[in-house]
Amino acid sequence: MLWGWNEEAQYEFHHENFNPNHFQIILTANQPIGYLETKNNPDCLFLSNLMFLKQFQSKGFGKIILEDLIKTYPKIELEVLKVNLRAKRFYEKLGFEKIKCVDDVELAAILLVPNGIPKAVVQINSATATTKEYYLNFAQFLVENGFVACVFDYRGVCESTPAEGLRGCNYDYLMWGQLDMPAVLDYLDAQFPIIPKLIVAHSVGGQEVGLMPNHHKIKGMVTFATSVGYWNFMPFSYRLQTHFFFQIFTPISNFLLGYVAAKRFGLMEDLPKQIVLDWRDWCSVPEYFFNEKYHANSAAKGFFQNLTFPIQVYWATDDPISNARSIPMFWQYVKSSGGIRIDCIKPEDIGEKTIGHFGFFRKKYKETLWKMALDDLENFIK
Repeated sequence: MLWGWNEEAQYEFHHENFNPNHFQIILTANQPIGYLETKNNPDCLFLSNLMFLKQFQSKGFGKIILEDLIKTYPKIELEVLKVNLRAKRFYEKLGFEKIKCVDDVELAAILLVPNGIPKAVVQINSATATTKEYYLNFAQFLVENGFVACVFDYRGVCESTPAEGLRGCNYDYLMWGQLDMPAVLDYLDAQFPIIPKLIVAHSVGGQEVGLMPNHHKIKGMVTFATSVGYWNFMPFSYRLQTHFFFQIFTPISNFLLGYVAAKRFGLMEDLPKQIVLDWRDWCSVPEYFFNEKYHANSAAKGFFQNLTFPIQVYWATDDPISNARSIPMFWQYVKSSGGIRIDCIKPEDIGEKTIGHFGFFRKKYKETLWKMALDDLENFIK
């Protein structure tokens, strides 16, 4: 038994929590065969239950229902008991993955696979404190063009948060590049061993690729808004926001809660304490983690001088973080035998007013920026 059963407590729980509006009866040929229970949370659809009568199980009905939900809702969350292996396998087949790192930390991921033989596999490395679902539209675009695409949450972020919560969590910022990104790449390599592996990265997702010990598996990388994060390179108004977050909000949140509780204030996703402290330290110096203070102890040395794959870097002229000063400052420390190309994008050149630091992955750029990235990926595997 997983837990004790108290009839009175169970009655009270269901009396207080049962809401008929959360339930839908599933019919086939006007015959009820099961039910779906969902809750519309502020930032996602929570799938509470998907149940079928025994004679209708393993008939493909669950797959149809869930695929329809995935198309309708940009973010879906669910929980499966560890002992329910059958349900766990079912959800994993539909793209909900758990990827284990070498230190046994599990990362939540979604794997999208096209019909037919894929051209290549694309690992999408996200920006700091950004949910993997933010990149799903772009991932689906890649799938429509014949690529496998994988989005995932770094440790300590969203669905890769420890079960016990972020208070007391000791994850640091370098672990994303040293442990998480390599684990996803190894997983993809095991699933698709003979197909080229590519990276599409955003911000820190491109910064920390040089920390990956298995970087030799990468065939090419397109990265957007990847630079140092030195706050004195930012416009004055944005610099003030940055100082408020790092110097005022972060210490208070860490003191009161033991982690940076940014989500409830609409700042970003919540983050472990040490990750934000590392981030703050790196942003305080022009060289970022290449500064001698962090580089001398070899923690951030990685493989930045010995990469072998082509790298395409894009940045937008209206980006307050990755700009004309911060972009070259970062990439002067990176060397690749495959070459590094850096291109600046002006919003007006693609008929837009803004792109910013996060705009590249918005669906409105499907016919412009996304096609540029697609061309780069295609060229990497020619």
